Amino acid sequence: SLLGRLQAYCLALPFLGSYGLGGRASSTQGNPDFFGAYLVLVWPQAAAWLLMTKTGRWRLVSAAALAAILASLAVSHTRGAWIGFAAGALVFLVLARSHLARRALWVGAALLGAFLLAGLPQLPAFRAPASAASLHA
Repeated sequence: SLLGRLQAYCLALPFLGSYGLGGRASSTQGNPDFFGAYLVLVWPQAAAWLLMTKTGRWRLVSAAALAAILASLAVSHTRGAWIGFAAGALVFLVLARSHLARRALWVGAALLGAFLLAGLPQLPAFRAPASAASLHA
């Protein structure tokens, strides 16, 4: 997730991941679709850890991990992964509805953090410079 975020901000070193994929983060997976599919598989574990942990410090760590995973899913720009995320979120909500009420603040904080992290690459300071080929098109 961290490498995917760095790619979205154009801060990762070129040998750490592939570029030239239309601004889509791929991390070390080599393809944004594979990266998105991996993130769809791991976000429920981070969300479950957030709901089940007892101490505030581990809640903060798991909320940050969930926010990073969801933000990286957003910058992968993979529609199929978002469909998988939506289906998994419905199942997760049904299974964890009793725990969600007690941890609504932490879940909300993780979602807000994810939205903020996902929106940062859209700021002009983080956009990749346009290539010469795209300027003439």
